[in-house]
Amino acid sequence: MDEDGLRQRQTGAAGDDTEPLLHSRTQARQPPSFWESIKASMVLSLVGIAIFFGGIGLQFWNEGRAVERAKALSEGLSSAVPLSAPQRPLPENDGRLVHFTAQLEVPQPLTEPRYGVAVAAVKLKRRVQMYQWVEEQSSRTVETADGQQVETSYNYYKTWKDKLVDSSSFNSPFNHENPKTMPLESRIQEAPVAHLAGFLVTEELRQLLTRFTVFASDERPADRSIKLHGDIFYHCDNIESPAVGDIRVQFAYAGKSGDTVSVVGKQEGDRLVPYRTSNGHQLLLLQPGRRTHHDIFADELSSNRALTWWLRGAGWLLTFVGLSCLTSLLNVLVSRFPVVREVVALGVTSLNFSVSVAVSLATVAVSWLWFRPLVGVCLLVAAALPVLWRWRWADADQWEPRPPRVTVTRPRGLFRSQRAPPAAAAAGAGAAAAQPPPYGWSVPS
Repeated sequence: MDEDGLRQRQTGAAGDDTEPLLHSRTQARQPPSFWESIKASMVLSLVGIAIFFGGIGLQFWNEGRAVERAKALSEGLSSAVPLSAPQRPLPENDGRLVHFTAQLEVPQPLTEPRYGVAVAAVKLKRRVQMYQWVEEQSSRTVETADGQQVETSYNYYKTWKDKLVDSSSFNSPFNHENPKTMPLESRIQEAPVAHLAGFLVTEELRQLLTRFTVFASDERPADRSIKLHGDIFYHCDNIESPAVGDIRVQFAYAGKSGDTVSVVGKQEGDRLVPYRTSNGHQLLLLQPGRRTHHDIFADELSSNRALTWWLRGAGWLLTFVGLSCLTSLLNVLVSRFPVVREVVALGVTSLNFSVSVAVSLATVAVSWLWFRPLVGVCLLVAAALPVLWRWRWADADQWEPRPPRVTVTRPRGLFRSQRAPPAAAAAGAGAAAAQPPPYGWSVPS
C-alpha cells in the first residue's frame, strides 16, 4: 500500500507486459575540446555557487523553523485544556486550546452507484489508472578509433499509469500510440457535513485526514462490463491480458464514521480552528485513536526533530554538491594528465567533504547563536575541527622534527689484534691512566 493508501500491482501481476520491445540508435560524437570543457565547467561552477548558497540558506531557515516550532509546541502543551467527554461545545472554552477524544459522525454516506460503493466517511477517493505504453531511455558512451559513439536504447513496455502518457514524444511512436484522454478521472469526494462530539469537522480538520483505507467489497457491480478482481474494478474484456486504453478503478476512504480520533485545536463556537501561538505558529492536531494531549505533543516534537535532521542532511548535501561543481574546473585543467587527475580528484573530494561539513556546522551554529548562545559556540568549535584536522595531518610530515644524526667514530687501533712493544705499552698505559677512556669503550689489557 502506498502513502495514499492505494495498493500497487506487483511485477508480473495481471496485465503486466513481461516482454518489452527494444529499439536502439547509435550516434557518433566527437569528444569536446579543451576550451569547450573549460566553458562548460565555468557554467557548472556558476550553478555550483547557487547550489552552495542554497544549501546554506536551507540550513539557516531550517534551524529557525525547528526552534520556533518547538517553542510553539511547548506553549501549546502548557495551554491545552483537556475535555473529558464533551457532548457539546461549552461557551467558557471559546478562544482556548482544547483537547478531547471522540468518534466521527457522518450522517450521509458517500457513494459510487456504478460500482456499488457506499461508505459513511469524510472522504472517498477514486483512483483511475489506464493501461498505456511507456518509453524508457538508456545511453552509454563507447570509445572507438574514430572518437566516441553514443548508443541510446529505447525500451517500450505496457503498464498501468495514473496519468496520460504522451506517446507522440516517443522516439518510435509507431505501434506505440496511447489514447489522448482518460474516459474516467480520479477524484476525492467529501461529506457535506461531519461532526465530532458536537463540533463541526471544518475544512482544516478535513485536511488532516490523510490516512486512506482501501475499500473492499465482495458484491459484483450491476454493470456486467465491469469486472471485480480483489478490490479493483476493471473496464476490460480480459483481466489477464488488458489492451491499451483499458482502465481500472480502486476506492479508498478516510475518516470513517465511528472511528475514534483525538484532536487539539482552538474552540470557536461549534468549530475547531488552528490556535495561533505567541510566535505566530498555528496548532491544529489530529491523531487516530485515543491519545492524551501529552502523547500528541510528544509525537509532534519527535516529528519536528526528525524533519529537522532530514533537512540538515539535505542542506549539507547541497553544499557538498555545490563545492563539487565549483571544483570541476580544476579537474578539467588536469584532465590531460591521468595520474595527476586521479590524485587531484581524490584530494578535492576529501577537501569538499571537510569544507561542506564545516560550513554546515558553522551555519547551524550561527543560527543557534540567536536562540542558545552556549550551544552555538560549541557548534562553532565543532565546525572548525574538520578543517583543523585536515590541515594538521596534511602538514604533519613537513613540521615534524627529525632526530639528530649521530656519528660514532671508533678510536684508531683500539681493537687491533697486535700489541704494542713493551716500552710503548708502558707509555701508553701511563697516558691511559692520566686520561680516562671515552664513554662506553673499554681499554684492552
